[in-house]
Parts: sequence; structure tokens; C-alpha cells
Amino acid sequence: MPDLEPDMIARIDRILPPYWSRSNPIDLVAEMNPLVAMTATEELLKWDRCDAVIHLGILGRMIFVGPMIKSVMAADPTINRALLDEIPGQIRQFEAEYIRFIVNLMEKYDKPVLGVSLMGDEQTRMVVEIEGNFYKSVSFPTPERSVKALAKMVGYQHWLQSAIEQTCS
Repeated sequence: MPDLEPDMIARIDRILPPYWSRSNPIDLVAEMNPLVAMTATEELLKWDRCDAVIHLGILGRMIFVGPMIKSVMAADPTINRALLDEIPGQIRQFEAEYIRFIVNLMEKYDKPVLGVSLMGDEQTRMVVEIEGNFYKSVSFPTPERSVKALAKMVGYQHWLQSAIEQTCS
């Protein structure tokens, strides 16, 4: 992974709080604003030193929501239940929007974006097709699997380039 250049640090400074690490990998410091993850991913894909992005912890938050809601209700039975009932839908809506956004970014910048899903539930899909798009969203259950998949993609690209060079000579 390349070190972040001053220009890239300045671009990320505009979207993250001042206490972010200013290093690669970029830690979104638990920012809950969905636009932060989208903007950071696009800034990386615009960067000429970035060939691919692996995002971690943006998808798969639903597994934590059910127990959290139960805990909040046990701690405060007077809490507004309707408010708590909206949370799962909002998270699923963000994840669907993020996946659509990422697939569009892959087409726009022609660079792969792989995900690592925190934990799946019964509705989690590791491969998601977006109608009308060539690329699909792909997430893995661990960072290691995501890195291995990216390494295989690089190896395949080298093999293709070698095959093309042999054919042309």
C-alpha cells in the first residue's frame, strides 16, 4: 500500500475529523455519516497511486442492531419504540445505496473495490448484482480473503498481459 501523499491527506482531511491517522489504510474513525465512506472511497479511486480499494466495516452492521435494540429497550423501557424500529431499515437502505454507489464507482474509474462484511445475517449477500451494471459488489467474510482475492486478480492480470505479449511476438 502506498503512503498517502500530502494532496491525498488534504482531501481526506476535508471529510474526516482532525484525529484520523493520516496513513494508509485509512481508518474512518467510526464516522456514522454514510457520505464519509462514499466520499473517502471515491477520493481513493480518483488517486493515480490507488489501483484498488478494500473497504472494511461499512457493510454487515445489521448483526449488531438486534442485540443493541434489545439492550436499549431493557435499559429504558420508556424509549420511543418507533424510533428503534426504524434503525434496521435505515441501515439496510444505506448498505443498498453504498453497494450501488461502489458498483458505479468501479465502472467510472475501472478499478476494483472489494468489501469485507463485518458479519452476515440471513439477508447478507456476498455478491450483489446491480441491474444495468457490468460489475457486481463483492464482499468477503474476512480481510484475508479479500486480500487473497485481490492478489489473484493481480496474478490473472499479469498472466493475461504475458499471454498477449506472447501472442503479439
